[in-house]
Amino acid sequence: MGCGAISKPDQSIWLNAFSGLYRYRVKVTQLEEKNITEFIHEDQFDEMPLTTLMNIIAFNEKDSAIFDANFISVYNKETDSFSYYIQRLVGIERNPKAGKEWIIYINKVKHTWDEVCQQNIRIRPQDNIVWILQNDKDIKM
Repeated sequence: MGCGAISKPDQSIWLNAFSGLYRYRVKVTQLEEKNITEFIHEDQFDEMPLTTLMNIIAFNEKDSAIFDANFISVYNKETDSFSYYIQRLVGIERNPKAGKEWIIYINKVKHTWDEVCQQNIRIRPQDNIVWILQNDKDIKM
């Protein structure tokens, strides 16, 4: 395997890389629903923190109304630390009483928003990023 090899080449990544831009994709869905909302961001960087990408999408003029997100941080005075979660994506609120939380899958690996923030998880254009409103007991990707 050579430098920068990926398992399944995406032609758009290479075309954009040639033009100096890389294409990042974020998909948002509900487990019960079949519709998927996709957000695309083109950038000059071939890697970035996922938190940066989410902020770019949340605050750009093109996507912000549709993305309609609310990121929450809660400070715990006893541990002197923050916890992070997603309150709303695409206008759909999480419902912890019903067990519904926004969960992110990066290349089919499940993460919480708290993990993404605490670990400063970085992504690349070829990464598969999918947000799903689901119950922890729901099927895994």
